[in-house]
Amino acid sequence: MNDFVDSTPLYAEFGVEGDNLKPFGSSGHFIEGKKKKNFMGGACAFSFQKATMLMLAGIVVLHITTIILLLVAAIDNAWWISDTVSTDLWGRWEFTNSAWHFTNLKNYPEEYLQAVQATSVLACIFAILALFVFVAQLFTLPKGQRFTFTGILQLIACLCIMIAASIYTAELHTNETVGGYGHSYVLAWISFVLTFILAITYLILRKKSE
Repeated sequence: MNDFVDSTPLYAEFGVEGDNLKPFGSSGHFIEGKKKKNFMGGACAFSFQKATMLMLAGIVVLHITTIILLLVAAIDNAWWISDTVSTDLWGRWEFTNSAWHFTNLKNYPEEYLQAVQATSVLACIFAILALFVFVAQLFTLPKGQRFTFTGILQLIACLCIMIAASIYTAELHTNETVGGYGHSYVLAWISFVLTFILAITYLILRKKSE
């Protein structure tokens, strides 16, 4: 009987973890293990937060790069080039008398040309707007929600640049045998791919819930 009564205080020297009893002893192994677990959990949380910040920074950099490519494609005079001619969406440069001279676009179907110009400008506008909306949603969007509105704006920009490049390919310069597509035309299609990737990313991206 005395043995039973005297043994009960020994439980004060044991820590309970699951169904097992582990003695603290004088070294405090249980406390040290708990501290180690908390430290590892904090390190994992910090690593995850760092990875999230890097991902967001990468998305913003890619978005800015896409906007720059769209602006260059829409402004630079290199959609169709040859040794003596360089055209963009707004005019035509001809090399005569050892100098480049600007002239209006000739022999272009007016309705198709205006469609290409309009959709190119709209692509730039929607891409820029999508970037500002994304930054705003980082601070205002409820936790756990997707960046759907940003994705829709970016998808519209993607469709606009696709329409512009497609019309330019199908309806303009179809009968010309001299010259070829310039770097602005190539940049337009590269921008289309990047805007599409960003649109899908925004549509599936979810704001951190914790």
